[in-house]
Amino acid sequence: MAVARTHSIALVGVEGHPVEIETDIENGLPGLLLVGLPDTALREARDRIRAAIINSREQWPQRRITVGLSPASLPKRGSGFDLGIAVSILAAAGTVPLAAIEGVTFLGELGLDGRLRPVRGVLPAVAGAAAAGFDKIAVAAACAPEAALVPGLKVLGSPSLGVLLAWLRGDPAAGSAVTVDITGGGLDLVRAAGRRQAGTPESAGAGSLAGAASPAGPPGGTGMWRTWAPSPASASHGRRSCRSASAVRRPRASGTVTRQRRKTRPRIMHSPHRRVRTTAHSNKCPNAHVLACGGRCGEGFGLPEQDREP
Repeated sequence: MAVARTHSIALVGVEGHPVEIETDIENGLPGLLLVGLPDTALREARDRIRAAIINSREQWPQRRITVGLSPASLPKRGSGFDLGIAVSILAAAGTVPLAAIEGVTFLGELGLDGRLRPVRGVLPAVAGAAAAGFDKIAVAAACAPEAALVPGLKVLGSPSLGVLLAWLRGDPAAGSAVTVDITGGGLDLVRAAGRRQAGTPESAGAGSLAGAASPAGPPGGTGMWRTWAPSPASASHGRRSCRSASAVRRPRASGTVTRQRRKTRPRIMHSPHRRVRTTAHSNKCPNAHVLACGGRCGEGFGLPEQDREP
């Protein structure tokens, strides 16, 4: 009997919770059994994982395989557990070293050809892994830039299951293919003109009057400074907004999330005086539609004083 353990993340709302994936391989009728409150998408992972492992030129164990997801009371939804289950099966079969999967969280959907596809909720999942004490997380290469937004974790962005397995086995050629190093973005404070008039980064970050500074100085200086040095309150709100967007929006092939546009109907604008109560108005009003004039045309047609618009 062989048992291996890997870890993944389950999303409950916009919060990530660690899930332990245990795989037991024993003699019996060949098959894969999933236990631990999986949903429909997770139950269908059996066929995806088997095809992905075989098409990655790995040996599928022709024995009875039992995969347990714990805690069992925590609901598990989506296809993000595919990668963790596949690695745990291969580790239980002895083809992946158990020491290589210690401290690594796996998150990603497997294609039938072994490719790793992006999933929703990468940002809150990575934040949950960091809070649980993990130091590495393996995701699809398309999700690596989003996962790298959380500090304190080493992101392993892999394009396929085969490349990730090669890295876990210590292949030096696969090291550069899976590690991610995200440097600073395209906004540089050195470009901001008029920095002395705009105040210091500390004062701007604290949201003080010095940070909101006077508009004096060369054009573009203070405005860019206030944009690039937000207050701690706005940064915290931005992190919560990014987690929510990552959890509910569909991922692109590049790993970023797309905005889901809703079909909106044109608003119907009514006059605020559409409820003017007069019976003579409809007869004396030269306009055919009472709502269009709003009752304002009754002033010159001999309406009683109490029925006129105030």
